[in-house]
Amino acid sequence: MRQWFYDLYGQYFGKDNLYLGCGMDREDSRNGHRWINLDINAGVLPDVVHDLNHMPLPFRDNEFDCVFSCHCLEHLDRMRFVECMADIHRILRPNGAFIGITPYGASDCALGMPQHRQAFFELTWAAIDPRTYQIPGQFGEGDDEGMPLRIWNQVEMHLVPKKEYENDPELEWKAHHLRNVIDDMHIVMRAVK
Repeated sequence: MRQWFYDLYGQYFGKDNLYLGCGMDREDSRNGHRWINLDINAGVLPDVVHDLNHMPLPFRDNEFDCVFSCHCLEHLDRMRFVECMADIHRILRPNGAFIGITPYGASDCALGMPQHRQAFFELTWAAIDPRTYQIPGQFGEGDDEGMPLRIWNQVEMHLVPKKEYENDPELEWKAHHLRNVIDDMHIVMRAVK
């Protein structure tokens, strides 16, 4: 795992952690942090080989303090993403942290790669929480369609702009009206149980 992940999110890592879609970036257990690396590709030598399109995850309820995912969840079908997040909630301990890094939905990376099946915007993360569908007068009120939703508290969300937009005074407007302004989206949420 890259050092900047620790610099940004190390405060959320606990004793027991899961790295979803680790690829060649497997994390070794160190400094009191035990890591389990999961990937669909056995060739990257993960601790656990598993396809996230198939639930449940092969872990016990409340097994992890933190689940970390970087450029993995966009490969899931939209409804599989909802099921996967519900199962991540199951394996997290109460108040456990989920950290997700994905391409931002309005970037060529998100839209142009044929293996990407899910685009991520701010609303995507709100839409996996049943409270979103309980707000009177809001779009989606009562429209959860029986999805396996779980309660999450959002702790942090960061939109990471392309270098040429980093200090742009109109970044917020451009991020929501133009393509290819934001590269990645980072989310940190805690499981409410």
